[in-house]
Amino acid sequence: MTIKHAFVYGTLLRGQDNFHLIEPYAAAIKPGETSGELFHLTYGYPALVAGGGGATVQGELVRLSDVDKALPVLDRLEGYHGPGRSDNNYERCECRVKTPDGEEVLAYVYIWSHPELLARIGTRLTGGCWRQFMAERPDDVLDRYYFAYGSCMDERCVAASDYAADFEPIGPARLDGWKFRLNKRGMDDCATANIEPAQDGAVYGLLYQISGRAEKQYLNRREGYPQHYFKEYLDVIVGDSVYPSVVVHVARQEYTAAGLPVAARYAAALRRGADGLPADYRCELLRELEKQQLRMD
Repeated sequence: MTIKHAFVYGTLLRGQDNFHLIEPYAAAIKPGETSGELFHLTYGYPALVAGGGGATVQGELVRLSDVDKALPVLDRLEGYHGPGRSDNNYERCECRVKTPDGEEVLAYVYIWSHPELLARIGTRLTGGCWRQFMAERPDDVLDRYYFAYGSCMDERCVAASDYAADFEPIGPARLDGWKFRLNKRGMDDCATANIEPAQDGAVYGLLYQISGRAEKQYLNRREGYPQHYFKEYLDVIVGDSVYPSVVVHVARQEYTAAGLPVAARYAAALRRGADGLPADYRCELLRELEKQQLRMD
């Protein structure tokens, strides 16, 4: 049987942060439910676990217009790399979903791969509805993670905003498979930080735990999301710990250019922010700054 539906229950729901990822492939959407238990993770998103003794999870059944194009997008968001892989955050499974009109449909559902962690990082949602949980949750709760690799590494930048209390620094962090660039064209035609995929690369920065308010009202505006930067949800390493699906901003290609000058104020923030990073990486970042002419503010 060809599966043409996906069941979503978290950030891919209509009105939630990642709905824009599935929206281009959504031919139709209706309410649905499937068997399982639902948890809210300290990373800021939910996890469905199979079983649950008759419990159900509420969400939306999405009929996909192009399954072959939609699944890679969903797989990337959910940290799914292939059946049974140890580095999966979620497994892509086939589950039966019921709709209010009595229809029962086989759909792709992403199920949390690490139930052994739930006692430490999960809160069970007795009603099985993440949308309701988030609607009732204060917007200033620190419930998601953000990786800063540019001027936001400088805690003085964050402290000077109205959202200082919404950013809690976790520590220096590493993002593998990417490289640092100074090629994002800002509103003043100066360069700001960006990252690009690089198989053997690594980008260092600062990991924060932040609130939904900080992301929506401060970072989205500061980064020009979604016009100038889009968001990737990537695994970030702090010491021996892996933080999955961390918010990372990547510049859209049409807003990048080589050889742009760097504003002196921006360069100063980068230098301060890089103070806590590994010495060899910091030296490389400073060399990148030196290659591009500074423009005084």
